[in-house]
Amino acid sequence: QEMMKSSLKRMKNDKIVNKLSGLFFSLILFSFGLIHCFGQTFEIENQQLQLSAAELQTKAKDLSRQWNGDALRRSISLFSEAANIREQSGEIKLSAECLREVSQIQTILGDYSNAEVKIKEALKIEDTYAILDGKIKSLAILAIIYLKIGKISESERYSNEAVKLSK
Repeated sequence: QEMMKSSLKRMKNDKIVNKLSGLFFSLILFSFGLIHCFGQTFEIENQQLQLSAAELQTKAKDLSRQWNGDALRRSISLFSEAANIREQSGEIKLSAECLREVSQIQTILGDYSNAEVKIKEALKIEDTYAILDGKIKSLAILAIIYLKIGKISESERYSNEAVKLSK
């Protein structure tokens, strides 16, 4: 009788374990389904961000070619927004390119202090991610900014660095 009670108890425990195992397995499958679903959603959102950034960049480039103050200021805003989106979506090199565009337009408008800030942001990205071609361009822009504000020695230093890296 003790053996029978023990067997029944083991059978009950086995049933509970089987039910829990089945439930656990179902939860795992459900979780993988959610992860897959969220993964696809994230991928779609990332693609939409990239498209949005590309559209912003195109519009900003068009505006920058109009050569009037309002269009240039709007272009700065669009390039800045595109830079943020590019960074969020992992397109680091394109983010730095947008920042470089902002700096160049600010330089054209005579806003040298903000131009310097933006080009240094681009340079930081380019240094961090070893983007040599971008770094050379950014150093040249920084040299121009320093030349415009009368910091000749800094301008020479950055210009020389750009030339050295381009060889």
